[in-house]
Amino acid sequence: MALELFLKDLERFEFKTNVNDSLIEVDYNEIQFILEIEEEWIRAINKVYKAKQYELNSTSKFMVSNNSIEFQVFKLSTSFTYRPYYEFTAENSDKVFLSSMSKEYHINLFRSDDFDINRIVRRIKSRFSSRSERIATRNPRFRIGIEDLFYNYTTITFQTRKKVGRPDLIVTGRQKCKSCLLKLAVAQNECWELRETIKAKGFNIPLPIEDNNDLTIPKSNYDDDLVGFYKVAKSSLFPTQSFLAYYHVLEFNFLKVADEELFSKTKSIINSTSFNSSYENVNKLLAVLQKHEKNLDETNMLKRVLSKYIDEEELIKYIQEIEKSTKESIYSKPKTEIFGERIQIKLEEGHTIANTAKVLKHIRNSLVHSSDKYMREECVIPFSESESIVIKYIPLIRFLAEKVIYANAK
Repeated sequence: MALELFLKDLERFEFKTNVNDSLIEVDYNEIQFILEIEEEWIRAINKVYKAKQYELNSTSKFMVSNNSIEFQVFKLSTSFTYRPYYEFTAENSDKVFLSSMSKEYHINLFRSDDFDINRIVRRIKSRFSSRSERIATRNPRFRIGIEDLFYNYTTITFQTRKKVGRPDLIVTGRQKCKSCLLKLAVAQNECWELRETIKAKGFNIPLPIEDNNDLTIPKSNYDDDLVGFYKVAKSSLFPTQSFLAYYHVLEFNFLKVADEELFSKTKSIINSTSFNSSYENVNKLLAVLQKHEKNLDETNMLKRVLSKYIDEEELIKYIQEIEKSTKESIYSKPKTEIFGERIQIKLEEGHTIANTAKVLKHIRNSLVHSSDKYMREECVIPFSESESIVIKYIPLIRFLAEKVIYANAK
């Protein structure tokens, strides 16, 4: 009976099912397959459909039952563990374990309104199209396991034998799981975070559609230090870390560009045919040096770097392209404040580079020093919605970093 209910839930996604003896035949448009369900999955299906103890929280990404709570987790560090399993125990028989999502959670998530069947359909279509014509002719139906109908999530579960009210179970379970995740990071260098903690609108950085299939060997040699910062930025999971690493590419050239500018100005004075050690000439030279020292604040230094390496007209076109693709004036007319200030990038020559330097420096300061200047709710806190603000500026600073790397190539 429970299996029939499960197949009925599958049919709500336009899959057609037929039980033929012990085989479950499934059709989805032109795709035909046999669904294999092992005994463990049968027991889990019976448990879920017959019991009413499970409750899903789609906002905080957890499932709670009478004596356990299971949270989805997000991996923060790279490792070679494909399906991790860690178990923490206590003297009172409480347990916390990090592992693949339980079968019960899989099934309950499948039954929920939040289940995205399109990802599963793409997976099945890939399996279907990869078969050879000879095998497809001999066996029109291919076999898939029931696990192919579900997502491959990792979870952390708190389990207790005590009789605890559900609200207390949620609070205690969350605390125990978070404590164990810290211990796992300290002891095993495995860094995970509860998915509910991530308030930013995803860590996927929106970029204009580009054709990057060109794999010809570059004709240039690039600065190793700048490339190092760039790769750190590209490989980071977090917008804040990515932004700062891209900023380092620009910052690395601050003194170089400032010194070149000072050298050119002093050289034009000293090499003049009328230059001598007169009081007037020495004062003129000192004035250049003093003015240079006054303009060594980071915003001016960033502006100098951008002015040297970036074509302002090209920058304007790039910003217009991003705003067209996102259908939002992200930079030229930001709707929300950026860590306490609303800074507009005016898309006009003579203004764009200066405005861009100002907004990027402001974000950089907010990432490094925000707690010194702003209210607590405006600080940049990992996984918070403040990361969503930084995400929007990643395409812009990445573009600038790439141009600086290319300009310094040999």
